[in-house]
Amino acid sequence: MPRELIMTTLPHRQIDGSEYKRINGNHILSILTPSEIGLPWGSIPRLIICWITTEAKKTGSREIQLGRSFNNFMQQAGLGKATGGTNGSLPRIRKHAQQLFSSTVSFHSSSKEKSTERGYRVADEHSVWWEHSTERSNTPLTVTLSAAFFHEAVKNAVPLDLTVIRTLKQSPLALDIYCWLTHRYFKMKHSTRISWSSIAEQFGTSHMELRQFRRHFLRKIREVAVLYPEAKFEVTGEHLILNPSKTHVPVKRNPQKWLLDAKPLYDQ
Repeated sequence: MPRELIMTTLPHRQIDGSEYKRINGNHILSILTPSEIGLPWGSIPRLIICWITTEAKKTGSREIQLGRSFNNFMQQAGLGKATGGTNGSLPRIRKHAQQLFSSTVSFHSSSKEKSTERGYRVADEHSVWWEHSTERSNTPLTVTLSAAFFHEAVKNAVPLDLTVIRTLKQSPLALDIYCWLTHRYFKMKHSTRISWSSIAEQFGTSHMELRQFRRHFLRKIREVAVLYPEAKFEVTGEHLILNPSKTHVPVKRNPQKWLLDAKPLYDQ
């Protein structure tokens, strides 16, 4: 997962409009999409990002082959079984993919000394035309990642256990917490206190009061801890305390290998 999409996260729920903003301290994530397509949200774009990051790292190519059928793509991305019909997974996943691949993302950071901003489209080109069936096509479905997103995927992605990602896929908050813990623990040498108000700002509480969010967050971080038992943290009324822990997927001396060595997102 690209590091900046862990520091500032995608929406957890569907929201109206074509512009989204998430603030985490001095960092601001902004996402723009065409109004007729809508914004990416929930677990599905997170799973797709993890998978295309894996593919970019493995292949070293900006052109990612999604497979010759919708069912093939869904199995690879850990999205479950493809089903047709109005309420099936075909139109739902297709819409989520279009929302993600049509997004323009920007990150703004500021300090007393300077202010920086950079952005990119997720994809320069994509074909996701799975309207009719799950049958195989002679032409593979593809997405061509933008040069900037590809650079983030190859150079600045955080190592994750993709089996854990699949296990947590029913909860976008649990996915975000797992990615966040893995990122925070990577270079942590001293215990860190984080206020609940700061955590709420980072992970979003537009539909929850702080006390309700705290209870919800604690349920999810404990679910994550079952799969990531090395994660050491303490809970107080005012803070979450992160204690130095092993990152969940050790980074190899050869950084090109870590995703190849991670567990697959789908069953062999």
